[in-house]
Amino acid sequence: MKKNIYIPILLFLPQWLYAQSDSLPLGFAYQQVLQNQLAKIGQSILQFPVSDLCERKGTPQIKRGMEGSIGTFAKGLNPEIKLGGIADELLPVEGNINIFWVHGLNGTTGSWRAAAQATQFGFGNDFPARKVRSIRGIPSSSSHAIQFYSEDGGLTSAAGDLENMCNSLVPKPDRTWRDFIIAHSQGGMVSREWLRKMEQEPGSYQKFAHGLVTFGSPHAGAMILNNTRPEMGNMAEAFLKDACVSLGAPEVNEVVARNLAMRLLVSDRTKKTIVDNSCGFIAGTILPLAIDNYFKRTTLDFYVNSPFLVGYNELNGKHVQGLSEYELKVPVVQFYASEKQPVLWKYLSSVMEMGHDQLDNKQVVFGYNDDTQLENKVVEMINQYQSGYEYWLDKEEMYEKRRIRYLAAIVSPLSISTILFANAAQKSRDAAADVKVAHWKAKTWLLDANIIYNRSILGAEYQQVNLECNVIEELSCRDPRKNPEGSGKPAVNKVVTRVFYSKGPDCHIPSIANSYASYHFVGTDGTIWLGSCTGEQTVFKTWVNMTYTAPNDGVVLTSSQSHKIKVNTDKDVRNTHFIVNMGESNHEQMKNDANTQRMLLNLYKGEYGPFFKVEIKL
Repeated sequence: MKKNIYIPILLFLPQWLYAQSDSLPLGFAYQQVLQNQLAKIGQSILQFPVSDLCERKGTPQIKRGMEGSIGTFAKGLNPEIKLGGIADELLPVEGNINIFWVHGLNGTTGSWRAAAQATQFGFGNDFPARKVRSIRGIPSSSSHAIQFYSEDGGLTSAAGDLENMCNSLVPKPDRTWRDFIIAHSQGGMVSREWLRKMEQEPGSYQKFAHGLVTFGSPHAGAMILNNTRPEMGNMAEAFLKDACVSLGAPEVNEVVARNLAMRLLVSDRTKKTIVDNSCGFIAGTILPLAIDNYFKRTTLDFYVNSPFLVGYNELNGKHVQGLSEYELKVPVVQFYASEKQPVLWKYLSSVMEMGHDQLDNKQVVFGYNDDTQLENKVVEMINQYQSGYEYWLDKEEMYEKRRIRYLAAIVSPLSISTILFANAAQKSRDAAADVKVAHWKAKTWLLDANIIYNRSILGAEYQQVNLECNVIEELSCRDPRKNPEGSGKPAVNKVVTRVFYSKGPDCHIPSIANSYASYHFVGTDGTIWLGSCTGEQTVFKTWVNMTYTAPNDGVVLTSSQSHKIKVNTDKDVRNTHFIVNMGESNHEQMKNDANTQRMLLNLYKGEYGPFFKVEIKL
């Protein structure tokens, strides 16, 4: 009797378990593996006799969606398929599976260290160790940074580096059909290309990975590259030079203003030249070297609308398939995040490692949560520049009064000393005014920097034409308890004006009867009355351009991270595809913060597809 309980299970096994040969009534590609597992519990595969009347030859067809839908994670996505995890229960992997941790742009094999080690070895009671080998390349440190792949070539070259590295790190006996990739940012693009090569060129690329998980990857391209690459938008140099000039000018002007000799000898033009030349030197020499790290050859393959990403036609008319046009044949999870504004200061706080929680000089696992330090520092700087502005405003006024007093003391052309004193006071006044203005500009730059960064660097600002609805309502209101109709008491007249914006073709304004059925207004005796109102509405409609800031993580727009890549879920129900909002994390944080911990725990539990379910190491 016990054997019969496996009949329904066998009938619903995924198609890839069945042999392609029709020579047996019922065959399995992994028949021996299955037989061994069932033998452990005293069971065996149920065999059907050749004379069985039921036709069981060929590949059984499994109807898509028969297990039901478990919802979607982004508007417009097809329902994800819940397989129930039968395959991985019947065919467990002996020992550990391999997870390949692929870093992003300018990352190293240490970028994923905390999450990778926590996955393999565990971290406290809340994050148990899994039956996993974490593969992230040769160990890296801050003193000896090593990359999993080179960024000096394109994404295809980087994918080749991953292939070669994994050939040396993961011998064939250690590979399993459940191995998968977890990648951050650019690493997700490299991994997509690696998987494409595995599927298209099996003779050159071995099948190392059978699933893909990305964190913050620019699947629709990275607009920051379009705006900042030297040969494209080239906005980075101007942005940073403006920062240098705005924040450096107060120091130069203060040095001059505090020294009498320099006040007399250094002109405004000289001060401006000192600041401009210093910042120009930085912007023209040091800065390009610093930001060049962000424009490696790999980035030419995934800026928005790059030919490698979207495809292109050769001169002979042949179309070369872009990465975005290729349909992956593995389960996929896309994690995306958006950070609160001001995203510039939050992201830089993490990049500068101000956002790391520290304990005994070691980074806490999943502790990359605090990203407000630089934001708080900027608030302090704004207050300091405001104080500096007020201080030098007082100085300017003091020197001006002194200049006027010296001028009033001149009684004859021979009052040379008085004239010199008046001149010195004027120079001091002008110097103080320059410092005052410099402090004001520095404060203004800090206040505007995040807005400019979102607009010019990230490309996060966009305009949308909306209908502006200006409504004027002339009301006649009565409180039935105090001045009902017919009481002879006057109605209270009110004019209400309001403005709202509609994305549709009309303003859709409720009637006065509905809007003011229970309207609180001040009555004739000065107290609050409750009434119903009648009256007239006048609406002025105007089409206007509205500016919005698109959600982003400080580097990649959320819309690009969550852009649905092609996965053949329609052809193969095993290939689940989830697009998951991981919450408020900036681009740097998402490698090792509390949201990362939560996403990985859910992933390993199988909440984002049974393929990614990873057993706990006992």
